[in-house]
Amino acid sequence: TEGRRAWVNNNYENAENTSDWKVRNPLGLTGHKAEAWDNGIRSPLLVRWPGRIPPGERKQLAAVEDILPTLLDLCGMKDSGRPEHLPFTGVTWRASLENAKASVKRAEVFRLALAGPGARGTAARGGIIEDAAAVDYNRLHAILRGERYKFHHLPGGKHKLFDILTDPAEKRDIGPDHPELITEKAQRCRKRWKDIAESGRALQMAHSVVNNAARP
Repeated sequence: TEGRRAWVNNNYENAENTSDWKVRNPLGLTGHKAEAWDNGIRSPLLVRWPGRIPPGERKQLAAVEDILPTLLDLCGMKDSGRPEHLPFTGVTWRASLENAKASVKRAEVFRLALAGPGARGTAARGGIIEDAAAVDYNRLHAILRGERYKFHHLPGGKHKLFDILTDPAEKRDIGPDHPELITEKAQRCRKRWKDIAESGRALQMAHSVVNNAARP
């Protein structure tokens, strides 16, 4: 059926776009929701604070983990007034909000696919990740997204690199033209995963028990 054929888009090497998919994906981006392609991780962000934040578009690269540090900064809450917490992985982009010409530098955004080839659940027994450190990294789809370049670590240990500024649909792999950049980003991407996996605080799936004595 038309609906079932739409999921062929999972195969990003040979995507078969249906008429329905073309309506929902007018820019022809690769991937879909919950995948690590930009079509699965990009979201609009609208901010409104009359008299404090001037209206207009920002080119700032931002991630969801930046929202809390930004809100705390905008509210003027200093470190001494905050509850004890682990280090933030995000940064504040208050300067960019208050001045459209300002730019806040941040580290590359790291993401894992939740669906499609290389989804983290497919790399674990039964889809439940009891120990992230035991997951085979080479079975995952992980990405590092910067302001210009986006690096993909694909299942099987394959790598791809895209210039997001000129190729937002991630269609032309420029990795073969930049072997040094591929090597550098591959090492950083693996380290980001290793740090997360070995923290013992990530990806553990909670069990919800509803009168089921057979599954504690």
